[in-house]
Amino acid sequence: MNHNLQWPRSMTTSSKVLITDDEKFVQGMLSRFLKDEYEVLNAFNGRECLSLANEHQPDIILLDVEMPEKNGYEVCQDLRDNEATKNTPVIFLSSKSSVEERLLGYDAGGDDYLIKSCTAEEIKAKVKRYTSVSQQQKELLKDVDSAHVLNKLLEEKVQRRTSKIEEQKNKLESAYQELKVTQKQLVQSEKMASIGQLAAGVAHEINNPVAFIKSNLCSLRSYIKSYQELITIQQKSLKKLHDLLHNNDDASLNKLKEFCDENDIEFVNEDIHTLLQEAIEGTERVEKITQGLKIYSSDAQEKFADLDLNNYLQNAVNMLSNQLPYRCEIKTGFTPLPTYQGNGELLAQVFTHLLSNAVQAMDDTGCLRVRSGLRSDGDRRVIELLFADTGQGIAPDNLSKIFDPFFTTKEVGEGTGLGLSISQGIV
Repeated sequence: MNHNLQWPRSMTTSSKVLITDDEKFVQGMLSRFLKDEYEVLNAFNGRECLSLANEHQPDIILLDVEMPEKNGYEVCQDLRDNEATKNTPVIFLSSKSSVEERLLGYDAGGDDYLIKSCTAEEIKAKVKRYTSVSQQQKELLKDVDSAHVLNKLLEEKVQRRTSKIEEQKNKLESAYQELKVTQKQLVQSEKMASIGQLAAGVAHEINNPVAFIKSNLCSLRSYIKSYQELITIQQKSLKKLHDLLHNNDDASLNKLKEFCDENDIEFVNEDIHTLLQEAIEGTERVEKITQGLKIYSSDAQEKFADLDLNNYLQNAVNMLSNQLPYRCEIKTGFTPLPTYQGNGELLAQVFTHLLSNAVQAMDDTGCLRVRSGLRSDGDRRVIELLFADTGQGIAPDNLSKIFDPFFTTKEVGEGTGLGLSISQGIV
């Protein structure tokens, strides 16, 4: 069995009829005709009619045409101009029955026209018809208003839902971007860890043969020093012997002198010490670099110790000095500093990143300054570290982005954009 379910309508009260006539007799007669079936309101002029109609919203208005102040046509036009009463049915009441009068009523906005001499049944029939139409129209308007309200509520709900979806979408996009950045950081961290392990291995492998080379060069320097002394004595003895035998030709002495002159033995004797010293200094520089690599690549766990920051600065400078462009120089000025509680491995990375950026920012000529110092801040003494270069600097538009992960102004493949981001995270 099929059931048609409908929402029940609320019970409506009896229809309201507003009678407007300046004659009490007509008012009383019409009220008697209608009071048993309708709620009757009475107005004796146009002003009262407009006021009661606006206040009570009647279902129909019986309006006398001939009234003082404003006639019925003028009152009807005012009713039609009012938003609250523009659709209320109006039946004109008049003692005149000419076609012209009827047309004036219709032109003024009236719905019907009755002669006052008509029967009670005719009046009741007209009122019943128009109140029924008015009730239906009001119900329809209520349904339309309800539909508008419901539509508005639905629109607001959809808007809230859309806003919520958009907000969730933005959160997901933000989380996705953060996930991508984190993934790149993890990949880069793995690469850096691999590079660190490789650097530690290379440093270890280089350090041993360099130690042998340096040790042998030092021994060789000692041996050559003895040879130099011997050569010096021989040179002097040869000169004396040559002077003594100046008048006598000696083939062996002449041949020895020619050999010394051709090979510039005197200059070699003087220059060999310089060459050895430079070779030893080169091995010392390699030692410093390998030492820096060990510090840089060591396991950066949360281990704190008393540090001499000047030593870590010097190690970073030693590591990067070989990267300086031609005719660039590094000037250091280290003030004796108190020990600093920190993680030396992490600070070494910070110093290396800062110095590397400074070196890469300079052209063929320039100067990199690295200084340390102390300043007073109230009762405290603050350690200051200064890194300055004569490079081209940072564009103002990029200043707010220099610590963003993977932001770089270098060409593809020349930088990861993580140096300053990692340094900021460490500090």
